[in-house]
Amino acid sequence: RIDIQWSPVHIGIGAVLVAWLVTSIYSIYPYNSFWGIEKQEFISFWTLVTLSIFTFITVNELTPRTMINSIYALIASVTLAIAYAVLQLLGIYIMPFDFTKTNAFNTVGLVSLLGVLVATSVVMAIVHIVRLSLSEEKQRNLLSILLALFASLGLIFLIIISERQLWIATILGLGVALTALYVKLAKDKKIMWLVLPSFVVVFSVAMIFISFPRLVALPLTINPSLKTSLSIATSSLTERPLFGTGPGNFLTNYTKTRPQEINNINYLQAWALRFDQSGSYLLTKVAETGALGIISILTLLGLLAWTLGRLLISEPMSEQYVALLALASGFITLGYAAIVKPGNITLTFLMWLLIAFGITYSTNQMNVKMPKLQHTNRFVILSSLALCAVIIVGIVGTLVLVGRYGADQTFARGLEQDQKLSLQLRTTGKVEDAEVDKLIQTLVIANQKNPNHHSYPRVLSQALLYKMNNLLGKEDASKNGPTISALASNAVDSARRANQLNPSDVRNVQNLASTYQAIAPFTTGAESFVEEHYTKSIALDPKNPLVRLEFAKYFLDSAAINKQRSAQAKEEVDKSKAQEVYQQSITNAETQLNEALKLKEDYAQAHLRLAMIRIEQKQNADAEGFLDKAVNENINLASMQSADETI
Repeated sequence: RIDIQWSPVHIGIGAVLVAWLVTSIYSIYPYNSFWGIEKQEFISFWTLVTLSIFTFITVNELTPRTMINSIYALIASVTLAIAYAVLQLLGIYIMPFDFTKTNAFNTVGLVSLLGVLVATSVVMAIVHIVRLSLSEEKQRNLLSILLALFASLGLIFLIIISERQLWIATILGLGVALTALYVKLAKDKKIMWLVLPSFVVVFSVAMIFISFPRLVALPLTINPSLKTSLSIATSSLTERPLFGTGPGNFLTNYTKTRPQEINNINYLQAWALRFDQSGSYLLTKVAETGALGIISILTLLGLLAWTLGRLLISEPMSEQYVALLALASGFITLGYAAIVKPGNITLTFLMWLLIAFGITYSTNQMNVKMPKLQHTNRFVILSSLALCAVIIVGIVGTLVLVGRYGADQTFARGLEQDQKLSLQLRTTGKVEDAEVDKLIQTLVIANQKNPNHHSYPRVLSQALLYKMNNLLGKEDASKNGPTISALASNAVDSARRANQLNPSDVRNVQNLASTYQAIAPFTTGAESFVEEHYTKSIALDPKNPLVRLEFAKYFLDSAAINKQRSAQAKEEVDKSKAQEVYQQSITNAETQLNEALKLKEDYAQAHLRLAMIRIEQKQNADAEGFLDKAVNENINLASMQSADETI
């Protein structure tokens, strides 16, 4: 016999799994959707599968006592997270690792997302203080004091963060608890039990309108606004309404449909950033999973709300009822945060943990009897095969995980080497060939360990191009002809590989265009590939003036090459042809620069290149006008740490 704790919410979980599977299959980059890369592991299909299994096991193993203990463990964990985060914000770094020595680091993620975890935990802690007044636990007074201390610590942390959305989430969560308690409680107990949650609600309302001076310097956090997030989600649904772009592929949604107004944000060149999440976890999923994902999420949330709501309405007041109310309040707080904040693995795990708790309150035991199979050979064989399958899947999954981790570790080491070489090049103007070869070898190994990660071959192609250009700049470049040719070929192959893995990522397409551009001077026919892939880049990132600028720089390089060809040509026909290409390149460059300025009027780089064109055309007065604009805009950018040295 197999005993399973069953709830209608299991149907919602199944719907989400099916939706994620289908949208991953039809994803623009299936590898990312199934496995998750570049900080998107927490929402990949296989992560969702493991969280679902965790939820199923938790539901079938939980008891009311262990569930309460789990809540206490959660609150204790959040207490440690708050304490460590506050030390980080104060500049007290107790961890020995270099990456922790910044106030932006904590054990959860963005400071605002730690705030979501704190707000949810505070709401649940306050309701559990009410529950303890009904409890017969021996240590209930001590537990009440500890929970009150945690709630105070959590509220202090929320004051430090001072984000309006977190206070609203706290108010909504406690509002649900207050409403239910007011309806259910006896008249003589309403005042005593409602004082604490009512005080916190009033305090939270006051915090929305009171602006305290910053007690500590908070790290800068940049996310798309909710308006921008909604716009991107709506545009993405229009283009891929049923399946979206696939889990984990929001970056493609952002680059293709982001508003042009973002180009006005010059601080730290924020306009040039590409975001892998929107400002809303749910709106990110709308863009990534389309209508199928929306329906599955609404099904899960609807069944959960119906199940818990029915219990809250029908059950009498008891200790278990208040524990259920604490869970529902936590759901409301976390659910609102999912609408107005991005997500991460910690909050995703918390959501599934609360789902497991919610299912536990509403389960009915299902007995699946198999008397005819219990002692038969068929049952023994089938159960043995099932066990072997589970073991094999576990072993294969572990090997894949170890391989992915090893590849990421190798790639990270390559990026560290690249940063050191870049710093060395800026300071000394020289990098040894042996160091470049070492970097290339590291990146090659990363590609071999994980041939499905699109970033690996893209970065490898850039390293190969650097070495090629380095050899071309040497006096004995002619002696290195075969090596240069091999490097050019390998660079193109790597750039193509990245583009084949994820052709919807503008970074891959633009990298392929710049790779062809690098080999164009000594490769016949490369120009057409350059223009083709820059055109594709513009289609994938139409509101980004930087792509237009890079295209214009290609045309300026082409103009310079053909001007030289015209001067060196002996035949009049060749001279005329080179001159024609030169004029056309100048015209195309000017067109792209003007398009860039339409997207961003204060784009200093575009003004600088237009000035260079006017100098080339002997129109010095116009050139001075463009240079004045470039200089003035660059002075403004200097105060925002975004200035350009060339200007």
